[in-house]
Amino acid sequence: MNTPREGAGNQLFTCMIPKQRELSEHEIEIDLTMREGYEVCWDFYTVTIGHMEELPTLLGLPRSTVKLTRLANGGRYHVVIPRARRCSPGSGGS
Repeated sequence: MNTPREGAGNQLFTCMIPKQRELSEHEIEIDLTMREGYEVCWDFYTVTIGHMEELPTLLGLPRSTVKLTRLANGGRYHVVIPRARRCSPGSGGS
């Protein structure tokens, strides 16, 4: 998923090294660390929390819960993704 120089994030932010771990069906950890020679900009990490929280709402789901932990050369996001709502027959949902 996070192949160097592939994907939009990797192409836009070439100074970062992304790593992702799936902890469970609804829980992931994402590490974004800076390549050697680059300074950590903590504001970038804190703004990114909002993006990660809101992404599920694009699919009609509730917001994710995101916690950010500082690393020596970046940050680690712990993301809990909401479960999809199930529609019962005849409820009008698709």
